[in-house]
Amino acid sequence: MDKDNNSLDSLFSAKIDVPESLSPENIEKKLIEFDKNPEKFKDKIIDDSDVITENFEDEIYGDNIENNVNQGDNNSDNNSENNGVNKGENSSKVIKLDPKKRRRFIFSSVAAVLLVMIVSAAAIGYNKGLFQNTSNGMLPASQQKFARENLNKAYDIALSNYKDRKGGFGKKFFGDKTSRIAINDESAVKGIQGGNTANQFDNSASAGKASKSSNDYSKTNVRTEGVDEAEIVKTDGNNIYEYNRIRNCIDIIKVNGKDTERVARISLTKYQINVNQNGFYVQNNKIVVVGTSYKNGGYDYDFYKNDTYIEEETEADSKGSGDSSVGSDDSSNDDSDDGSEDGSNNSTGPAVSATNSVSDCNVKSDDEYNKYIDKNKKDYTLSNVDTFTRALIFDVSDTDNIKFEKGYFLEGEYKDSRLKDGILYLFSSRYMYTGKRPVKKKYESYIPKIQGKCVEGQDLVIQEDYKTVNYTLAASVSLEKNTYIDKKAILGGYGNLYVSEGNIYVMDPAGYSETNIIRISYKKGKLKLEKKGKINGSILNDYCIDESGKYLRLVATHTTTNGNTVNGLYVLNDNLKVVGKLDGLAKGETIYSARFIDDIAYFVTYRETDPLFSVDISDPKKPKLLSYLKIPGFSTYLHPVSDSKLLGIGEEDTDIGREFKLSFYDISNPSNVTESQKTLLDGSSESINNPNAILFDEENHLFGFSMILWNNTASEGWVYDVSGYDNVYQLYSYDDNSYKKVLEVAGDRALRIGDYLYVISIGKEVKAYKVSDLK
Repeated sequence: MDKDNNSLDSLFSAKIDVPESLSPENIEKKLIEFDKNPEKFKDKIIDDSDVITENFEDEIYGDNIENNVNQGDNNSDNNSENNGVNKGENSSKVIKLDPKKRRRFIFSSVAAVLLVMIVSAAAIGYNKGLFQNTSNGMLPASQQKFARENLNKAYDIALSNYKDRKGGFGKKFFGDKTSRIAINDESAVKGIQGGNTANQFDNSASAGKASKSSNDYSKTNVRTEGVDEAEIVKTDGNNIYEYNRIRNCIDIIKVNGKDTERVARISLTKYQINVNQNGFYVQNNKIVVVGTSYKNGGYDYDFYKNDTYIEEETEADSKGSGDSSVGSDDSSNDDSDDGSEDGSNNSTGPAVSATNSVSDCNVKSDDEYNKYIDKNKKDYTLSNVDTFTRALIFDVSDTDNIKFEKGYFLEGEYKDSRLKDGILYLFSSRYMYTGKRPVKKKYESYIPKIQGKCVEGQDLVIQEDYKTVNYTLAASVSLEKNTYIDKKAILGGYGNLYVSEGNIYVMDPAGYSETNIIRISYKKGKLKLEKKGKINGSILNDYCIDESGKYLRLVATHTTTNGNTVNGLYVLNDNLKVVGKLDGLAKGETIYSARFIDDIAYFVTYRETDPLFSVDISDPKKPKLLSYLKIPGFSTYLHPVSDSKLLGIGEEDTDIGREFKLSFYDISNPSNVTESQKTLLDGSSESINNPNAILFDEENHLFGFSMILWNNTASEGWVYDVSGYDNVYQLYSYDDNSYKKVLEVAGDRALRIGDYLYVISIGKEVKAYKVSDLK
């Protein structure tokens, strides 16, 4: 502020000849006009004031600025004589001021200049998206202050991190366990409510148009009903969509009963996106592909440009095997009919046409992303930005004319995503350390970017005393409006994500076996930072967390300083404060799975045996242990298949090695949980760690998953048991008493549309089965 006062003193002491346009009368007239209609002046102010943009940014963010107004009395005297009048035909008319009017003029001039600077700065800030608000275009003064404070904190942390790193991972960075723990209570997000703004992005959002397809089809198995998750095979009731990892494309397969036909293919090679097992979404005639892109290396895109390494399929391959036999059930607990048919009613439909017989769709590339990458190849700001989280939107309403609509990109590695009511929520993790000292004026050296623009201060959540510069980025995108809605950047690591019907919980591992929990409410794409809490322990996945009313229930494993483990259940109130807990369970073991059903929590721990706990949490402040079932093996996923049965999918160590395990738990009496049925299979399954890959069709009482089966022989060792395929698909039917296998056939995924079940061997074939024949 002293520098500002000196600048004003220099103005008052200067001897200036002033053009008539800046006379007090004209200034007063302009001020009156501006007051009546400020919008009239906005464009002109922006056009004429670019020279003050950098100084404005320096000022609002607390940097030192140079005095560009005047260099002192002597310079002013000389400049006023030499430059006071513009020469030429268009030179301004100069007026001589009466000495008595000098002070009045100087005061009015300074006021006018300051006003123009403020309005210009505001307009520039608005134009640059620094302080834009959805209501009146500018953040209130209190929020501007909060934005400046957030940016300053971000810079301080970045600078501190730089110094720690430069010193060789000093004690300050990895030493005291509390050094990485953020603010002790919910004040970490104090004042952030005002930051719920759309900024430079379009603030309009609404649910997409209703799908024209039938709703009679199976959905992806997700954590929260109504909140979709990405998968590599999906359907909208009319078509099957599959991600073919080998050819890096999405194939669209038209189905009609047993008739199946591949009708289109979207090649993703040109978009340089690594989808892998992240998958995509299908909603309202749009495909949303999510994944990671690498600017420099890490993903060989040229690998996909030549498909000659894939052997040509034979005519027999393209027609499919037609095998409809059903495998036997190895379970010693299941002596019932295995559901085998003679094939007449259970035969496959025609396989999809050969993979290489469909040409790639002629869709355009993501020019916005490509131009950004090309433009910033040698930029300081991208020296550490080799990884981007991306979402690609395609319009597939006309499969003969598929259109690429837009690509969205966030800095950092793709972590997760959700889709609800036509709005995509993207999450990435961005580590900002570049090995170069952060520069305060270069916000990109310590602030992450979304769509090539630094996240603004009001959308930053800076946790104090956080000694690393890792951000969790969150952004929402309207599929209907095809634009961003909101965004947030939270200083902190990314552990797990749990999304309920109205809140997003970011789990940030902090300190030694501790977890920060940040709650973000979401509604129609708007993201609002709510509360922050902390628990002792680490959380396995989002199935270990559950929101019920104003309470958050979770189970966690805590590792003590001597390396021992202990497990517990915690109940947090609306302020994310622990109000009830049951800890000290299964010492020396680790939580492998959990499921919350109404007011009962079930969770499995494992070291040598498989204890299944049931806990009554009807009284949030006094959780009560009901049952403790100790059996061999462990379940990594639990799924309620009826009011009385809980399905467990996991593994068990046996005399021949670790085998895949199915368990049926009887939970009709939560105080006396028992294992009523078990199946062991020689193989492994993706479903152990990926619940999205499991089919659950509650309407028809079916569940299924793909497996790799092997056979242990003395001469050959472990070998694949299904010739020509990596995976075999197993389908089971169930009732309130038991389950039984009804189908075993080569395949990677299965889904139901209407009366037919389709088993998909990705990139190879689709087989159709009448559901009524699979009971």
